[in-house]
Amino acid sequence: MTRRFDTWEQMEACHAEERMALANRLSVQAYRNGVAGNEFESVGKTKLDLIVESTCKSHGINYTDLVGNCRFRRFTVARNEAYYIAQKAGFSLAEIGSAFGGRDHATIRSGIRRHEETVQ
Repeated sequence: MTRRFDTWEQMEACHAEERMALANRLSVQAYRNGVAGNEFESVGKTKLDLIVESTCKSHGINYTDLVGNCRFRRFTVARNEAYYIAQKAGFSLAEIGSAFGGRDHATIRSGIRRHEETVQ
């Protein structure tokens, strides 16, 4: 569902709230899994974690923006690139979707297709 905002400030405030909610959920998950601090500082990173981390660094965005719901172009381009790289690394669409905030496999497939179209 797309929200309509009257001002830029309202949109930014809404996205800030969404990022905070996502960060809180990730912190709770990290605590339950025994991971402290930054998501990328955990020992025993998986290959998918490394893909996410390198995508964040290369695009200059943070983790919550990459896996969040914000549809700003800079975030969606980075997200789609990460989907593409993860698929080429051998991860299933369902695995990629769960790593990116529980997205459906069709969303991941669509993002990969869009990335392939922009690369060509």
